[in-house]
Amino acid sequence: MKSIVVVGAQWGDEGKGKVVDYLAGSFDYIARCAGGHNAGHTVIYDGNRFVLQLIPCGILRPGKHAVIGSGVVVDPVALAAELDTLAKAGIEVNARLHLSSRAHLIFPYHRQMEKAAEAARGAWKIGTTSRGIGPAYEDKMARHGIRVGDLLNPERFREKLERVIASLEELQRTAGTLPTLPISGKRRGRKSMSAKERKVDGAGKSAFGFSRPGPAVADYTQPQQGRGSALTKAGNAPTLKANRNVLPTMAVTLKPKTEITVPKSIRRKPI
Repeated sequence: MKSIVVVGAQWGDEGKGKVVDYLAGSFDYIARCAGGHNAGHTVIYDGNRFVLQLIPCGILRPGKHAVIGSGVVVDPVALAAELDTLAKAGIEVNARLHLSSRAHLIFPYHRQMEKAAEAARGAWKIGTTSRGIGPAYEDKMARHGIRVGDLLNPERFREKLERVIASLEELQRTAGTLPTLPISGKRRGRKSMSAKERKVDGAGKSAFGFSRPGPAVADYTQPQQGRGSALTKAGNAPTLKANRNVLPTMAVTLKPKTEITVPKSIRRKPI
């Protein structure tokens, strides 16, 4: 069976959807292997404009099958909205749209987690769409994500969802015991992050809403002569004191003109 893989070599918006739509006429199945609904494939078909974020654009062509693969993270609300859009346009998807039972699901708490994480980055925001795609992949890698196939067993689905929510609530509760470690100073041209940017106030509350009662184990409040940090003892408990103006550094030195020899047995022949 012949197949073609279309891969974007940049950061999106390369026109993959238009290329896939062009090639779809020559294939029976058009599949999406990864990603979420943070971007869309805009395709003009039969005079109508379609923006598809989850469903492969091959679904627009009669008789073609579209597959949402196991590597995709699926927001059920977004998928339902796309199905409604196609239905209003007269596109029939029954028996032509296939959704992998192993694809992971996006839930409202994934969106909340991503918004909180983005707010906590302060000046280092990465500009996410806050649609929960990243946290859903994190759950997948941590092996406690919920998949499409879990919906087929309501009791198992409820059990897994309750377990995940309980774990998140426990994480939020225990996070209140973590110490606040303020860092200041400029190094290597990076802008220093202020307390306001870190969303941390004097009471030790962060953007996540976690409170940090009690004294911190690591004491970064007392400046110390010299660079780096040192371990001192206050009573019976060790306390870490660091220079507030200079971050601890770790240098790695490489020997010049180091030659690496590759055994002949594993050398690759030139193409």
